[in-house]
Amino acid sequence: PPRSTLFPYTTLFRSKKRSKLADNDNRQKIVNEREEKRKSDSKLHFLSEELKDKNSSGCVGISVIIPTYNRLKTLPAAVESVLEQTYGNLELIIVDDGSTDGTEKYLNSLKDVRVCCIRGSHKGAGAARNIGVKNARFNLIAFCDSDCKWHHNKLEKQMKEWNKYPEAALIFCRFRSINPDGSEKIVVPIDSI
Repeated sequence: PPRSTLFPYTTLFRSKKRSKLADNDNRQKIVNEREEKRKSDSKLHFLSEELKDKNSSGCVGISVIIPTYNRLKTLPAAVESVLEQTYGNLELIIVDDGSTDGTEKYLNSLKDVRVCCIRGSHKGAGAARNIGVKNARFNLIAFCDSDCKWHHNKLEKQMKEWNKYPEAALIFCRFRSINPDGSEKIVVPIDSI
């Protein structure tokens, strides 16, 4: 049966430094659109001029990627859980994999400068994640599924662990799976490896 996930584990990993992005014209268009959004919303001036690998307090940037396909009912909660993180230096890339359920209208309503929305044809979640990684501004990547909700300090906790073990390639954590009947199960990823 289908299930939704609350406080899910997500792998946080370091991507390889890219000298060129696959689609520089599209990338520049996204950056320009983000800058225009930032200028048009005076409430968002607390952010630096551009998202950087480190903000003024030395906080390393994280690119969070949400691939989605026809999940309008669960996507807003996933987006909200990412944008309400206590960890401050992040961008959210939402890759709409050709949804037909009104997702595009919802994405167009998002005004937060940290959000970048990319729409493509339906190619599957893996392809959508890859598009997100190609368009990421930061070297640290975190994936959040569009039917997931993160605990408000998930990234902060993971970054504390990352700082303890800077040589680590990835950081992950347990999650709580909630089934449609309301039953819950705590899943510890290492148990399944």
